[in-house]
Amino acid sequence: MKLGIDLGGSHVGMGLISEDLKLIQTQHIDFQKKEKIQLEEIQEMIRQTIHKMLAEQNLTKEEISQIGVAAPGVPKEDRIERIVNLRFENLSVSELLPDFQGKKISIHNDGKCAAVAEKKMGSLIDEKDCIFLCLGTGIGAGVFLDGNLLKPRKSTRI
Repeated sequence: MKLGIDLGGSHVGMGLISEDLKLIQTQHIDFQKKEKIQLEEIQEMIRQTIHKMLAEQNLTKEEISQIGVAAPGVPKEDRIERIVNLRFENLSVSELLPDFQGKKISIHNDGKCAAVAEKKMGSLIDEKDCIFLCLGTGIGAGVFLDGNLLKPRKSTRI
């Protein structure tokens, strides 16, 4: 089983995904309107929601083989440098998911994750050259030329 986490500027979306990439369950949590949300609050929301989803599917956290985190900002190895909407600097996945240390966890830009999902399984599946725009709390994008996602020179690989 895989776990996907979308850390947005005003929400957290989560999904359990089977090994053959079928969506099993989703949860969506809106943040309370605050000047600034604390990392500990987001950690607790994520922890509680993961626990609830696993219990509803009769699964344990040991059965999660991989976790993917999509977040606004610039990914660098195991962290996001800046999440402007949440006012976080250098957020690491180990800080975000302390209960899952030792698991395979990847973190990528949310706009590019959405673009890749649409290219692999959605509305862009048959397109070679296309632009995907993501409009939410912020703006994200993914550009494909000849079926390949364009990446900045110093970007992590998706």
